Amino acid sequence: MDFSITGINASYNLNKVTYTNGQIVDDGADLNRVIEGQEIGVFYGHEFAGADPKNGDALYYLNTIKADGTRDRSTTNDPNLAASIPLGNPTPRYTGGFTNSFSYKGIDLSFTFYGSFGNKIYNSGGQYMSSSASNGLDNQTIDQLNYWDKPGDITQVPEPREFYPNGTSASSRYLSNGSYVRLKTVTLGYTFSPDVLKKIKIDKVRIFMNAYNLLLITKYAGWDPEVNADYQATNINLGNDFYSAPQPRTITFGVNVGL
Repeated sequence: MDFSITGINASYNLNKVTYTNGQIVDDGADLNRVIEGQEIGVFYGHEFAGADPKNGDALYYLNTIKADGTRDRSTTNDPNLAASIPLGNPTPRYTGGFTNSFSYKGIDLSFTFYGSFGNKIYNSGGQYMSSSASNGLDNQTIDQLNYWDKPGDITQVPEPREFYPNGTSASSRYLSNGSYVRLKTVTLGYTFSPDVLKKIKIDKVRIFMNAYNLLLITKYAGWDPEVNADYQATNINLGNDFYSAPQPRTITFGVNVGL
């Protein structure tokens, strides 16, 4: 019998902290906080402004409130002078999946796509792996080749200064869009015709391939947006990545035999 089955699921998530008695709760993470009127675990801190074209210093937007009620968008190279602001939400706003299964003349195919949208991820390992080698000796991500080198350079990567951290404090510098679409599973199989099998006195033979995590579409700057550093994770400290190993891409083959 030939068939086609489609399944779709989707969810929407919205949460808001309604009362903290005016306190900002810090559970020990770099940027996650609990703030009245914000979503739980909101990223809260300094807004990174790239490298100073004159000297390569890391810059931050002041974001202090001016007399007219607006925020001061001038910059400073001292993060202690910059005001902290909400920088993004670690919890996806939308999630959903799509599954399809087909069967035709003994061939069966099924696959599942899963997506997550509307959240950010903080790469807390960025201060070591994306620091222009100014905060330790870790291997550096390739984007650090765009570092400030001479007056007039416009870049988001401050000047490398060995063992002199330049822009590595917790800020929006290491926040990335965490949205993604992933091809989670694929199964492809073939079941031999009973007319063929009766000659060898076997009831059923099916050969198949299972594949996991074949495709990932994302703008996340790290290795895998569907991870969270275990040692940091709490109900507040969400969306943190610290050298978290990406999910493996796996392909398996098998045979089912019915006697």
